[in-house]
Amino acid sequence: MVRKIIRIYKVHDADLFWLIEQYEFNFPKAMYCALTGYLHSDNFLISLPPKREVPLNIRKKHIERNLILDDDKDAELIQFISNFPKGFTNIIMKNILRMYLCTPINRDWAIKSNLAIQGNRRRADAASYNKSRKKKDKKRTKKYTSELKQQVVKSDSTTVMEENVQQLIQDVTPNHIHKENDVSEIISEDVRHQDDEITSMFQKMLGI
Repeated sequence: MVRKIIRIYKVHDADLFWLIEQYEFNFPKAMYCALTGYLHSDNFLISLPPKREVPLNIRKKHIERNLILDDDKDAELIQFISNFPKGFTNIIMKNILRMYLCTPINRDWAIKSNLAIQGNRRRADAASYNKSRKKKDKKRTKKYTSELKQQVVKSDSTTVMEENVQQLIQDVTPNHIHKENDVSEIISEDVRHQDDEITSMFQKMLGI
């Protein structure tokens, strides 16, 4: 068995990275079909598989996919790949895949342009997973969705708690300040009252 590691970079391979995040895209299968198609001059177009229910949010700067080749069955393909210039194997393989995807910009506003360059090439289901893999992906998606919901609920609970704390502060602080102000006013009134009594007493002594 021969294993070829394909590295997909978030910056340099934004188109392929986006396909993996948004679609149930079987990258090794698509790569194998593209390489064998190119080797045998077979002209076709790889159809995009269904979109993911919940798109992936891959935070890594690059991801890796393994292309497994059989020594006997894929001997011709192994020899073909070995002829690629040293250090350029990864780039060339991804470029060949792009030729069979023929979708440089996967957005609604680019559909017309994509169809123009795709022409009337026959379409091949060369990027979808088998049924067993789809079941696994569905379970993983369900788990991922559940985790997201838990995070949202937790976040909402935290927000509510913070709002409650802020409300408590608003409820308590004004009353506390008001009480302090009341005490200050009472003390001020007492002091003024004493001043008035002292003034009145001196006025009587002086006969004013």
